Amino acid sequence: MKARLVGVIAKSMSNVVDIVAATLPEHIAIIQATRGTTLLPSLTYRELQMFTTRLASGLMKMGVKPGTVVMSDLPNISENVILQIACNRLGAAVGTATNYESIESMRNEIDVSACVSTSNPLEDRSNHIFGDLASSMSCKPIVLSIESLCNMGRKYKKAWWREKDTNQSDVVRFESLLHYDVSKFKDVRDKDDIDEMPFAYFNSTNPLTCREVLDHGANAAEELSLKVEDKVCVSIPLSHAFGIGSACASALCSGSTVVLPDIHSCSVPSLCADATLSTLKNYECTILFVDTHTLKVLPDINEDELPHLKGGVCKIRLGLDFLPEQREFAGKIFKTIGGHERTKTEKEIRYLKKRLRKIERIENLEQKSISLNENQKVMLSKKSSFLHRLHEIEKKGSEILYYE
Repeated sequence: MKARLVGVIAKSMSNVVDIVAATLPEHIAIIQATRGTTLLPSLTYRELQMFTTRLASGLMKMGVKPGTVVMSDLPNISENVILQIACNRLGAAVGTATNYESIESMRNEIDVSACVSTSNPLEDRSNHIFGDLASSMSCKPIVLSIESLCNMGRKYKKAWWREKDTNQSDVVRFESLLHYDVSKFKDVRDKDDIDEMPFAYFNSTNPLTCREVLDHGANAAEELSLKVEDKVCVSIPLSHAFGIGSACASALCSGSTVVLPDIHSCSVPSLCADATLSTLKNYECTILFVDTHTLKVLPDINEDELPHLKGGVCKIRLGLDFLPEQREFAGKIFKTIGGHERTKTEKEIRYLKKRLRKIERIENLEQKSISLNENQKVMLSKKSSFLHRLHEIEKKGSEILYYE
């Protein structure tokens, strides 16, 4: 199975999972390094396909529609990956924001239909990141309580939840959505216009389409020569394009195994480094995706202590291009990812295209008869000037270099 081929054939991450599940159904797709923090500590590709389809069916029944956005603050656990792939199946996008201002900024551009959190945003609206958001949506908040996961193991096989769990007065339990009937559900990927879908991931400064995520994954898989037997340690938040795109997508496109270390509670690089090193050793990971801050504080060990590690990728600055620079850890060479040198003209072109994409999303809201605020109206009024400037500068060159 060639990762590049899978990435080209597939139209979305959900499509990738289906392709791999058809050939390697019992191969392990995801491992959660820390037990007790997830309902699903280990998933085969068949199970990943099953649960993402069930969740997509449950979200659809709740009212999540193609083109809308599901906000999430889930940490680096299996359910996070399942949610992102399930939204792919629906043609919905996933939005992850770390602060209230980011969410408000997103709400001005996109149609938020639901939110998923590890706690009930309606219980403490003033302090919860989704407090105001949850109270203004038609869908009930979806809650995955991390505290309730301890000692549950893999009881999902015994259907320990019931349909009544979805009828709570104020929230829907995430786990209750994992058993929905999928007989009437049809993947949006079956439609011919999936390549024209709106952005699939709002988890970065620049929203990503399904195609962009798959391209990042296929490129990384090719650079690292990933194989089915590889175990890919993703020591990067799944809320980052590098985490869900380059790291997870590369592993899934290759039929490899994604291993998620317990970094969701780590705000200090040294703690992330400890969790990462423990995962590398305990699960015999062969590839590591990591950021430069964590890599710098990983202990200086020799290659004999991590005999299975072959190398990996380190993100050193903004951007997702592979760079000529290299890093080293445990006697292995790490490729680097970041932004290439660009000209001043290229920077301005990129800025203008980003503004025009934002205007396009605002126009989509207008077509849905959604009232616009003053900032959105001002942005729409600038469309012609942006287009004119873009046409003007694309014909010119520049001599000033900059780094992203």
